[in-house]
Amino acid sequence: MNKTALLHKMDSKKAELENLVTSLNEAQLNTPGVNDNWSVKDNLAHITSWQHYLLQVLQGALRNQEPVTDVPPGESEDEENEQLYQQNKSRSFDEILTDFRATHGQIVEAVQSLSEEDLFDPRRFLWRQGRSLESVIEGNTYGHYDEHLQIMRRWLEQTENR
Repeated sequence: MNKTALLHKMDSKKAELENLVTSLNEAQLNTPGVNDNWSVKDNLAHITSWQHYLLQVLQGALRNQEPVTDVPPGESEDEENEQLYQQNKSRSFDEILTDFRATHGQIVEAVQSLSEEDLFDPRRFLWRQGRSLESVIEGNTYGHYDEHLQIMRRWLEQTENR
């Protein structure tokens, strides 16, 4: 993979996710049960929270410094996700969508500013402990979008068949 392919994957999955969520009505966006007690809106807030984390990682890379992130500390990823859910559950869909779009745009700008070596060499940043920046980008953009797209589509199919 190269930077152009990475940016294409990020943008195409973002468009797919945005097309799905913006096609839904208010009830579909806010009904809990998509995954556990989360709604589609909550899934988008979750994705957006992890985009903020990624942006902090990329900003650290741009400064060639280990990033300081504001993900609430938890003993497990499930606990971190629950804390992020609690922080975001009262936000409106429009506010979350605006945040999602803005954060994605900032991530794209950061990726464009980084070199191929910065993005793909797992030894480039010692604080990444042998993992490339691309791996954290995938996990918090196109890979994460795809994971939640599948969850939301499955839920929508189930609710339509009732």
